[in-house]
Amino acid sequence: NKFLELAISGNATHIITGDKDLLELHPFRDILIVTPSQFLDSLSSDPHQRF
Repeated sequence: NKFLELAISGNATHIITGDKDLLELHPFRDILIVTPSQFLDSLSSDPHQRF
C-alpha cells in the first residue's frame, strides 16, 4: 500500500484516514492508524503533544 510505504519512509507516527481497510491494520508497526475524529480527540486530550 502506497500510504503505508510513505508513512514508513517518512517516519510518520500516524496515518489519519477514513479508509476502513487501513483502519483494520491499526497499529501498523509503530504507526497509529486513526480516524480524523480520533486524532482530534487525542489532540484535545493533550494539546502539547507533538506529532
